Amino acid sequence: MENEERTQGVSELQKAEIEALAEKGNVTPEEVVEFASDPKTALHSRFEWDDSEAARKYRVEQARQVIRAVVTVIEHPESGALVKIRAYTSLSTDRLNGIGYRRTVDVMSDDDLCAIALVDAQRDFSKFHDKYKDLTALQSVFAAANKVFGKNKKTKRKSG
Repeated sequence: MENEERTQGVSELQKAEIEALAEKGNVTPEEVVEFASDPKTALHSRFEWDDSEAARKYRVEQARQVIRAVVTVIEHPESGALVKIRAYTSLSTDRLNGIGYRRTVDVMSDDDLCAIALVDAQRDFSKFHDKYKDLTALQSVFAAANKVFGKNKKTKRKSG
């Protein structure tokens, strides 16, 4: 189905439709869905219109939210303090293979899985940076992250 194949980006026509909806200064998801319900729109193909299938997909998304909400308490390896962490982690490689979520403590205790998690974190942080790079209040956060991720790259080069 077309809307499953095109999860990244939107076409220029779809962008124009959203921009037209936002002419008043903002746009809501509800407005986009209402507009896209017309099969003649470019946005129509971005949505699942079979209600049974849409409901199933929504429940799967709800399950993802529940899994991500589970926390566990562990002892911090350096400070010894008790800290809450997400109990389950979704690695990019696992999402490609349909594996689902792994226990975070298992990921952190396995060098290979931990390396994947770090690459995923770097990619996620890069998206965060791209979104908020103009906020001066976050510049120290970006500098600290660049040190961490830069250090990781140097470590990888030495070992590889």
